[in-house]
Amino acid sequence: METLEQLHKQIRSLSFFDVQVFVYLGKYLNSKAVAAELEVLPSKVSRSLSAMRSVFNDKLFIRRQYNFEPSPLAVQLYPMMESVKSNLDRMVPVVMGNQGKEQRERQKVNLAVPATLSNGLTSYLLEAARQNGEEIDISLRIWSGSLNSDTNSDAIDLGVYFSAVPVKGAESEFIAYSKSTCVVAAKSHPLWQQFDRFEEVIFDYPFVVTECASFNDAQDPMEIFAKLNGRDLNIRARVNTLDELVSMLGHQDSFSFTGGRRTIEFLKANECLNVRLVPSQTRRRIHQGIGNGSREPGYYLTYKDRQTCPQWLLEALRCYIHDSLEVEDLLT
Repeated sequence: METLEQLHKQIRSLSFFDVQVFVYLGKYLNSKAVAAELEVLPSKVSRSLSAMRSVFNDKLFIRRQYNFEPSPLAVQLYPMMESVKSNLDRMVPVVMGNQGKEQRERQKVNLAVPATLSNGLTSYLLEAARQNGEEIDISLRIWSGSLNSDTNSDAIDLGVYFSAVPVKGAESEFIAYSKSTCVVAAKSHPLWQQFDRFEEVIFDYPFVVTECASFNDAQDPMEIFAKLNGRDLNIRARVNTLDELVSMLGHQDSFSFTGGRRTIEFLKANECLNVRLVPSQTRRRIHQGIGNGSREPGYYLTYKDRQTCPQWLLEALRCYIHDSLEVEDLLT
């Protein structure tokens, strides 16, 4: 049985987003409608509901055949949650007016991420800042160099890296495992006609490496995989931006591996390119060769000084990474 103090602490941990999810679930009784209202993926709504269920030790909204049904506790809590949301909504014009009179100095944050997370990230974080009533100056760079030397210098305040294991010497916070890998090539590439023999034929074509700090700064997993199969990998180029990747793939016989929701959206918008999921068995075998058994590589957050990183910014990055893992609906 939780003490009153423990329950107070857990309830105080709820975010304004959780309050919004609760109120809109009570209003619409449908998670997709809530996601549309808040302009987020349904998976983010599900994570919020799961967290609130844990806090209140109650199902709150029970899934039925077509919609949710509120539990008795949810019915009791709804007026209070709605009041909290209304009061916070009313703060916005007050705060905006105050900011107009007294502009606060914006904090500058040097942020480094893999190319696969870069597309649309700045606008996402600026919107998160606006929703939190914050001002921030984000300097975004693609992270493709030495992770330790960058984090030990003034070049980076905050970074996200992709790796099979946490990097030694860097203060790291695990965010999520990668769920999938995609292969991208020109629509005219012969690989698509041979996809049922994917693992046999991939070494017949030049490969473009998209550089990621830690993950492949020394050697790309495909180089190891080729050696394990007694083949040579023909690396045509190493790139560190999506624009460079597109230019190398558009009308040539090269292919590459990539991932991330915004990256897939960016690549699919190019009429010359095709994107498909790498077969799961091939993906597992590639991972077995990178010194970590068959465990998935994952995304890690690292910082020079955590105390100087705004909590809302860290949470926004976590949410962005989780959302970026949802790609299957783009490839069906």
